Amino acid sequence: MTMAVATVPAMSWRALFFFFGGCGFLGSGIGAPLTPENGAVQAIPGACFRVRRTLSYGEMSTLMLQSRDGDTIQCDVDFAFDPMDNDALFDFCRRNGELNIERTAQGEIIVMSPTGLEGGLHDGEVYYQLRVWADRDGRGIASCATLGFLLPDGAMRSPDASWIRRERLEALARELLKKFPPLVPDFVIEVRSASDSLRKLKEKMTEYQKNGVQLGWLIDPGEQRVHVFSADGGVEILDAPEEVAGSGPVEGFVLEMRRIWNPPFGGGEAEA
Repeated sequence: MTMAVATVPAMSWRALFFFFGGCGFLGSGIGAPLTPENGAVQAIPGACFRVRRTLSYGEMSTLMLQSRDGDTIQCDVDFAFDPMDNDALFDFCRRNGELNIERTAQGEIIVMSPTGLEGGLHDGEVYYQLRVWADRDGRGIASCATLGFLLPDGAMRSPDASWIRRERLEALARELLKKFPPLVPDFVIEVRSASDSLRKLKEKMTEYQKNGVQLGWLIDPGEQRVHVFSADGGVEILDAPEEVAGSGPVEGFVLEMRRIWNPPFGGGEAEA
């Protein structure tokens, strides 16, 4: 692995990404550099970014570039920057709509490239089933990972699928409908991809619990397990269930697991 160390003056988040692009830290075969003209972070296939916030001027911060196969390039940078508030975060996400962007409660910005075919179809299947049930049930609205929620602890999360009671959405001020809502979903689903850390996903599900999510499912297709996180802090693990029945806010929802455990594709010979 390579490491680059650079000292730069205090800067904004936008200037930070300009800096890394201009210095080629996102180039050299890893991905195209940024351009100040459009202020966009260009997607790196199969990679994600982690930018750790400095606590005060002059402390060392770290830019992590992690590939899908687990390789990591680390760039330590001595700099300070302005915190990214909710409006700046929304603008940053809007400029980079092809990426999945989240913010942790500690202010860390996590940028991930689109998932692979298998992971994308798993996500789509979960959302499809939840959406069909929600439309039929009528009590709430289902959403996919394109919707970000501002949680009470300061995090902004985009679960793979979520459900919110209709009356809670109707109570939001109209100006909030066009941005990330300060809203905790009633029910969330996260689907683990081949490259996802199970420990990190469990931490994320615990974060949902602490912020008031009433029910959460962490689906692990590789292990054929579903981790059920309830509002009281409990966790139940289901091994290779044929279906998973909702409770609490989504009483009546049943997720059929057959197409997730055994997707109707693949199995052919790899192309030469």
